[in-house]
Amino acid sequence: MFRCFICFAILSLLSIVAYADNSVGFISTQTSTPIFGAMVTAFSKSSTTALTVFTDTEGKFSLPSLSFKPDRIRIRHPHF
Repeated sequence: MFRCFICFAILSLLSIVAYADNSVGFISTQTSTPIFGAMVTAFSKSSTTALTVFTDTEGKFSLPSLSFKPDRIRIRHPHF
């Protein structure tokens, strides 16, 4: 069930990031507990570019204005 939530979060983030200049997000468990230190990476196949940021203590992250349109988002954490 937890992995399904993560997959849903990844797909949701991809929709948000692809159309925004500066994207922010929140990574949490199903019980809304923030996940600190999750690695969020936006990828672009067309330019072979990637940008990685990490969540803060409140589970928040911010992807600055991207010079590419991401086509994939990956979220990693040791406990996933």
